[in-house]
This record gives sequence, structure tokens and C-alpha cells, in this order.
Amino acid sequence: MYGTNPRLMQAIRSNEGAFKYALSLYRSSALAGDERKWRKIAGQSRDWFGKFSARRGGGATPHLLSMQNDVTKLRHNEGATTEYEQVVQYLPPSGQSGVNFCPHSTRECVKACLWKAGRLGMSHAQTASYIRGRFFIEEPIHYAICLVDELHRNRKRIERKGRQMIVRLNGTSDIPWWLMSKELFATFHDVRFQDYTKYPVAEILHEVPENLFLIQSAHEQTDLFWLEHTAVPVAVAFKVKPNRPLPVQYLGKVVLDGDKHDMRVLDAELNNLTEPYIVGLRMKGRVNVESPFFHSPSGY
Repeated sequence: MYGTNPRLMQAIRSNEGAFKYALSLYRSSALAGDERKWRKIAGQSRDWFGKFSARRGGGATPHLLSMQNDVTKLRHNEGATTEYEQVVQYLPPSGQSGVNFCPHSTRECVKACLWKAGRLGMSHAQTASYIRGRFFIEEPIHYAICLVDELHRNRKRIERKGRQMIVRLNGTSDIPWWLMSKELFATFHDVRFQDYTKYPVAEILHEVPENLFLIQSAHEQTDLFWLEHTAVPVAVAFKVKPNRPLPVQYLGKVVLDGDKHDMRVLDAELNNLTEPYIVGLRMKGRVNVESPFFHSPSGY
């Protein structure tokens, strides 16, 4: 399930125990009504994260989750709905942190990675992403407490606006969170989680928590016959430049414009869809337009 990736397996196993511990502390404090106790616990881990970051050339007050208003694409969410607000975690993709957080990545996928595009392609953003990755690997308990705390605080902040939170833990990674900590999804059962993944969604749905929506990511090795007949929604990067129109249909399926917003968990209900669909994405950043990673709008 983790691919041929023993380092990722080791990191995930370390974090499995770390999240059990962090969530037990959370349940016995914040969820038990003792917010002060939780603030003290979380404050110690946040301080540790700050020192960890500063030693590696990052900021002294780092964060794991990026808020909707801080990311260009996420700001587009406001045009789709004001009932929800999204937060995203950007970890280093592929092997950028010394551990391959994208065990099913392909050669062309790595070349076209979003990590190299827009603000994520800037050095300070990549440094922050790298530090988050190393924090996940080297300090699993502090990492788990910090993530639980940021979920807790962001949920409260968003609920004060009368909105519901949507979380994307794999902004630029592909970690099987549903395997690592089902307890995390159960604890935040009122939160909607979503992620793109190259794990075989149709085969793992029975393992995925109800409040986690996964969308399959296509790549240069994706079989078009499978893509035409699969019952799960699939994200496809097309050979289409920014601001140019995406195909209306692809292989007989409706194509939604995935660049309009990032709330994939809402796609079906916002568009009244009951049949499998395609989420179309345009080329971004400095990419090779001839790369087979990008699908021709004409299909076969």
C-alpha cells in the first residue's frame, strides 16, 4: 500500500502511535471542556516547532495548515460557496524531504508537480514545506499535536463565521492518512476532508472514512479505457494553457473546471451530478507542453 517505500512506511508507523497519543491528550482536555489544559499542551509543541523551523532557516512561528485567503487558488473557493472554508497542508512532494511522500508518483508527474508552480515554487514556500516534512519525520509527537491543534483552532475560527471546514492534508503529497490515523477522522467527524491521490480509489473505498473524499489523479500511465469506464471521479491534467477553455466532455464524461475552486468534495452537489465525471486541470508553471502527463482534450 505504501509502494516500495520503506522510509515512508517507517514514518507512517511512527506517526500512527504519535496521533493516538496526541488525540488521547486532545480528548482528555479540549473535548472534555478543559481548553486551558489543551492550550498548554499544544503551546509546548508549537514552541518546539518554532525552534525546529528556525534551526533550519524557516520562520519562528511556522504553521502546518495554510488558510483559504493565503492561497490564490483557494481564494477562488469564495466564488463557489460561502458555506464552507478550506485549509490545506503543503508537505514536500516526491523525495524532496528525504522521504518520498508520493509513493505512486510517476516520472512525468514529478516533472509537472504543482510544488514548482506559482507561490509554491518560491524559495520561502518550498523551505516551509520542506520543514513541515522533516517535522513529520523527525518529531512525530510534536507534529501530531500541532496538526490536531491547528485543526481544532481553524475549526473554531471557521465556525464563528457560520461556515463548515474542509481540509486537504495532501496539498502536494500523497500520504495514506486513512491508514495512518482513522481516529483523526473520527475525532473531527464534523469536518469534511478531501484529497487527490494516485492510490487506487475504487479498491480502497472500503477503508476510507465517511468524511474523507478521495479523487483519483490521472497521469501519463493511466489507461484511457479504464478512465472511460471507471465509476470514480478522476482529475485529469489537460494539454490546455492557463485561461484557455477545457473540453466540455472527455471520453463521454462531463468535465468540470477544477481550476475554478478546490472544493472537490462539493463537486457533485454543486453541479447536480449523479454520474462519474472528470475534473479538468490546466497546465501550470514552467512545464513541458509535450509531456505525456498532460492529456489531449480529444481523448483516444
